Amino acid sequence: MNKHFEAHRIRSNTYAYQWFSTLFTFKIPTDIVFRIYDIILSEGLETLLRFSLALIQKNQATILSLEFDDLVHYLKNDLLEPYKDNANQLIKDAFQIQIVSKRLDRLAKDFQVESARANNEAEAIEALKRQNKSLADSIKQLDNNYSDLDKEHTQVASELITAKMDIARIHDENEALHQQSNDLKKALETLPAEVETRVKEEMEILYTKNAALVERNSALEDQLAYMENMIIEIKVKYAESESEREGLRQRLTDLKRLMG
Repeated sequence: MNKHFEAHRIRSNTYAYQWFSTLFTFKIPTDIVFRIYDIILSEGLETLLRFSLALIQKNQATILSLEFDDLVHYLKNDLLEPYKDNANQLIKDAFQIQIVSKRLDRLAKDFQVESARANNEAEAIEALKRQNKSLADSIKQLDNNYSDLDKEHTQVASELITAKMDIARIHDENEALHQQSNDLKKALETLPAEVETRVKEEMEILYTKNAALVERNSALEDQLAYMENMIIEIKVKYAESESEREGLRQRLTDLKRLMG
């Protein structure tokens, strides 16, 4: 019988709590209840165990034939069915059961040890649940950090592309100004002396513009180098974040497997 209960993970408090908390008043007719109370007052509370064992022994065949859901329902509601037409037989069967005090004391000690172990296991499970929640929160935070890094990476990449396009455009403008300068130099060789001064002034203006463009080109190249370094740092942080998140996921998986 005990093996059958253990196989279905049914503990005595699943069904017996109702018996002891109501002193069997939940199902038994009142006249039989009064007789049970007389016996309890006369012989002590251990009489409750006799009635409990009598009920289980009377229903042994049915109990062994039932699976978990039907078994729990039967233990809570139908154990008195065999006695419904002869409740006096319950008292007779109970008095045929002998309870050894030493064995009862040993069972009580075993129950206390088992209860303490169950409490320790429950506390360990709660600690694992708290740790699991903490790890889940950490992973969520890492996911948020990863999302922020990804957005920042996208923004920097976009700015880098824009900077490269600006450099390419300025380079084209610079090349065009060089070509225009060369064309003007060739034109100076053929222009009359009276227009040479005006052409030289235009040349000076072009040289000034070219110098400004060169300076701007240098500034953009510096900005490009800074952005490239920033992207490298972001990629390093991204890799570290991925590694840390993977480690936390592995720890979460291990904890779930332990709680299994």
